[in-house]
Amino acid sequence: MAFRRLTAFFLSGTGNSDRAARWLVEDARELGIVAETVAIDRAESLPMNKLGANLLWAFYKLRKTISTGKDVFVYFDIATGLLMMEEEFGENGRMVNLFFDHRDVGDVLLPQMRVRLADFLDTAHVGLLSYEANPPLDGALFEPKIGAQ
Repeated sequence: MAFRRLTAFFLSGTGNSDRAARWLVEDARELGIVAETVAIDRAESLPMNKLGANLLWAFYKLRKTISTGKDVFVYFDIATGLLMMEEEFGENGRMVNLFFDHRDVGDVLLPQMRVRLADFLDTAHVGLLSYEANPPLDGALFEPKIGAQ
C-alpha cells in the first residue's frame, strides 16, 4: 500500500513526541508524501473516516512486570487487538517501541517492524523482526524439574 498523506498527531509534555512526529513528517516528505504534524490538545477537530468514526487509535493499556521486577506498559489496538506499542521507564528515562507492518505468521498477526525511541538516544532505531512459527521443541522443556521452586 502506497501512502499519499501522513498526519502525525502528538500530545507532548516534554517535547519528545513533538520531535518524533516532526522526524516522521520529514522522512515522509523526503518520500514525496504530503505530511503534517498536529498537536492533539490544540487541534480544532480530529480526523474522521467516511463513517464518522474518529481515526485516532484507541488502545488497551496493560502493565506487565518482567522477571527483573520492572514494569513495561503494553498497548493493543482496541479495533484489531494488535500489539502497537511498548513503553518502559528506567534510570535513563523513557523508552518506547512502536510496532508496524503486522503480517500472518502461523495464523497469528505479528509485527514485522519495530521503531525504538528513547530519551537517552539521539536517533530512532528501526529494526526488522523475524519469527519462526511452531518450531520443534524438546519435550523435556515441559517436564517438571525435581526440587525446583
